[in-house]
Amino acid sequence: MDILNMRSSALIFGLAMATSAFAGNFTIDSAFASDQAGNASQPLPGQAFWMTVRYQVGNTQNASMQVSSPWLNLTSPNFQNQAGQGQATYGPIVPLYDGAIPVHVRIGDDSVLVEVKLARPTRAIDYFEPRAWQADFGASLIFKSGQSAKVEWLVPKALSSGFQDVMSTRAFEGQLIASDIFRVQNRLETSAAFHATTSSVRVNAEILRTVGFPSLKKIPSDIKQYLKSETLIESNDKNVKNLVSWALPKKFDKSMSIYDAAQNLFRATVARIQYVDVAGGRPSAAQALRTGIGDCGFFAAAFSAACRNVGIPARPVTGFLAGTDAWHVWAEFYIPGHGWVPVDPSFADGLDPNGNLPLYFGVIPELNQRVATGVGFDHSVGKYKVPILQSPYALTDAKKVASAGAWCSLVEISR
Repeated sequence: MDILNMRSSALIFGLAMATSAFAGNFTIDSAFASDQAGNASQPLPGQAFWMTVRYQVGNTQNASMQVSSPWLNLTSPNFQNQAGQGQATYGPIVPLYDGAIPVHVRIGDDSVLVEVKLARPTRAIDYFEPRAWQADFGASLIFKSGQSAKVEWLVPKALSSGFQDVMSTRAFEGQLIASDIFRVQNRLETSAAFHATTSSVRVNAEILRTVGFPSLKKIPSDIKQYLKSETLIESNDKNVKNLVSWALPKKFDKSMSIYDAAQNLFRATVARIQYVDVAGGRPSAAQALRTGIGDCGFFAAAFSAACRNVGIPARPVTGFLAGTDAWHVWAEFYIPGHGWVPVDPSFADGLDPNGNLPLYFGVIPELNQRVATGVGFDHSVGKYKVPILQSPYALTDAKKVASAGAWCSLVEISR
């Protein structure tokens, strides 16, 4: 399930009053990006900014201020404007991609379109605003009355990676059988917990665009595994190939950077799939692109499959959001020399279902409000192989299970 955080708005306005010979209508003198106090600023990707407008009005009257970007519309409460010069500030807007942000500003009966040019972070992939969390999750089985059966659980162990720094982790009565998997035996329920600090992310697209496809010829072996077709990331499926053909030109590997090719595939994925909550469904890339519907896991699988089809390492990231039972899956792709770039196609679909803009592509302000339980879908260790390990996975010889369920909780803690 995906939960998009609603962004609150705040109005701050100060009016410098003066007499005027104007007769009635508003006239905007200037409009610019600012901080909440109305001081001009140049925001970074993922950093909230407000819009400030300086205007003139002929007669004392009430009016509202409207601020809109392609994915957001904000309207202030009406406020009184004295005749003469005025200034009003309203927002916030959070830039959700690295690029110029068109913002339409209206006050009274006058309006103006402003192109807000963002500053760029100094690092290619910049993690910022860390927050600390207590993460708990678990699962349970209930058998039919009178039935007994063997049960083994595979429980994901959260690891530090990219946006996430795990301080401690444990699984109840769990035995570590791989670097990222606990095994729990002979229980009908199991749980795990960990402490982690997670950070928001933004990218400097200018730096990332300097890396071309030839650099992918020399990636490490542990990265190459994310080029293979998997159980649910069917990168050779005809529907995946069709998406690639639609999204990328011929000889894209010679004319495009890895970053721009991945962005095209991301936007195509958002445009192709409509978000539908698929209860209990395994998030198959082929199914998502064949049917055109799916939840967050399907979006992540489809994007990862499309990237792998063209030789870009990519993988889903499984975890959950702040709150209770807010399971979520997003994705990331790899750029040699820089690392894994986080993206969230289902969040983007919630604001721009046609994929017109690369929202949440390398810029995820809410990344510091979630944790990851694992990366990738296929998990294999010894005799065990599971197609997805987001929550505890039960292996049982029971013929019938009355019910099965998983839960999660993410609560912020003081650092």
